[in-house]
Amino acid sequence: MANEDYSNISCVEEWLERKGWSMNLSEKEQKRLEDEFVGECADVRAAMWKRHYDSLDPKERSLLDDGSHPSYSWDRAADAEAYLDGFRHKLAAVKFIHDISMGYYHGHTIVFTVSLTEERSWRDYRKVTPEFFRGFQVFVSAPRLRSG
Repeated sequence: MANEDYSNISCVEEWLERKGWSMNLSEKEQKRLEDEFVGECADVRAAMWKRHYDSLDPKERSLLDDGSHPSYSWDRAADAEAYLDGFRHKLAAVKFIHDISMGYYHGHTIVFTVSLTEERSWRDYRKVTPEFFRGFQVFVSAPRLRSG
């Protein structure tokens, strides 16, 4: 719903919960709801990205605008390491974070993944873990979703 206002949505998990999604639903019901709202999810993410983009300093916005931001290509992974180190430093004191890593998403895009040490509500982990960090999308991985 492109005309809907998402300015009060802090994260995808909050929006999904408002739509009725929950980890307590059966996998089949979770999937049905996710499929139902996949188009709107793009609008929610776009609204959150715009807020994040607007909060960046001019240099970072310029890198994003001209396509040279490290998040855009795995070829810039060495440059992304400095951002990753900064993100790790920012969250170093959070006891329920196991690891913060860099990975691929949609081809060459670089994203950061925060791995939790234990199951936590999004209300807990989103207090400290943003959807975006300095131009990088941030995913959260619960222990049950990780292998090994």
